[in-house]
Amino acid sequence: MDRSGLTDLGYLPRLAHAPGARSLLREWADEWKTAGSGPVVAVTGSGSLRRRGFEAPMLDALRGTGAPVEAFSVAGEPSDEWVDATRGALRAGPRPVLVVAAGGGSVLDAGKALAAMLMEEGPTMEWLEGVGHQRPSGRCLPWIALPTTAGTGSEATHNAVLGRVGEAGFKRSLRHPAFKARGVLLDAELAVGCPPETTAACGMDALTQLLESYLSPLSPPLLDRWLEWGIELAARSLPAVAWGPSARPELDCRHDLAMAAFLSGVGLAHSNLGTVHGFAGPLGARVPVPHGVVCGTLLAPCLRETVAWLEADGSDRTALGKLARAGWIFGRAAKGGGDRSAAPEADGESRRFLVETLAAWTERMRFPPLREYGVDEAVADAVLPSVSNRKNPAALPPETLRKILVERM
Repeated sequence: MDRSGLTDLGYLPRLAHAPGARSLLREWADEWKTAGSGPVVAVTGSGSLRRRGFEAPMLDALRGTGAPVEAFSVAGEPSDEWVDATRGALRAGPRPVLVVAAGGGSVLDAGKALAAMLMEEGPTMEWLEGVGHQRPSGRCLPWIALPTTAGTGSEATHNAVLGRVGEAGFKRSLRHPAFKARGVLLDAELAVGCPPETTAACGMDALTQLLESYLSPLSPPLLDRWLEWGIELAARSLPAVAWGPSARPELDCRHDLAMAAFLSGVGLAHSNLGTVHGFAGPLGARVPVPHGVVCGTLLAPCLRETVAWLEADGSDRTALGKLARAGWIFGRAAKGGGDRSAAPEADGESRRFLVETLAAWTERMRFPPLREYGVDEAVADAVLPSVSNRKNPAALPPETLRKILVERM
């Protein structure tokens, strides 16, 4: 038997994708909490859920399981220190029976890491790739994800990104296939009213993951089809909520984006990412620049240089074909949205349409120059040697990587 066509995407979380899906939380929590007298742990962000009236009903639903509830919040991107402090606070009592994380990608990463590290001993840093010396066992409390932004796709991945910012900073993953969420409630109502700048950064993060996963040689045909669907959902819906106005209701657009982000997480978990994410880790470890901003501001120039390199070399016909296909998807989305322009049928023109459209999006979304986050020539000199480019379909040379970064500074 020829086994080259086999696809193994592992298990995917149970998924409810509908406005109002959060109403299933009590039922799922009751089903998945482990035995014991310990609490259900709720992890949320800096207060958006509370201000919009979603946090109290969520906590009430969890109390309806009969378990006590312990609530913690995380502001910004999580660190190993936050995980250790929260774990320490919880270890004063019985072991928790379930973790529920409701918020953006950072909150989901925090909840995922906490669910894993509550089952391990020793500092969390010791379990992180590249900085620690321990390999995760895969033991993990069941956890449920309620994403409130459509960005990282952490609800579908098996890694949690933790970090510290500064000259000795790092951004590393706590990773194991068993760390995936048990269930995901994709409820677009949780994202309605999300500020345009947050929507833009999160949406471009998801779109970057979709495109980079799609271009990866590790993406099997089944995953390619899912990623194409995700690209189409993002292409037709992100502009409407990032700058508007749109003929489509906001809830419909955010419903699309929630699925696009979930599919981007599936892509991340099962293929490689490219040059944009090669920049994102070192930059985010050095200066306090949001991950979505890095993705949003660097996606267009990284794709532009990748297309130029691939067309000049001509050897990777698969990647060139996928870039043309992505351009065609963008063109179809633009036409369906009322823009009479559409990507031409010719592959080269379709690839240029993709790059030009993303460059136009970047300008419309008004991402701040990276200098506003502290990226200058000295920071560039420090981070460029650490920018991974090996997983991009085009091996962009160091001078091109510098050109991209300086352009967006």
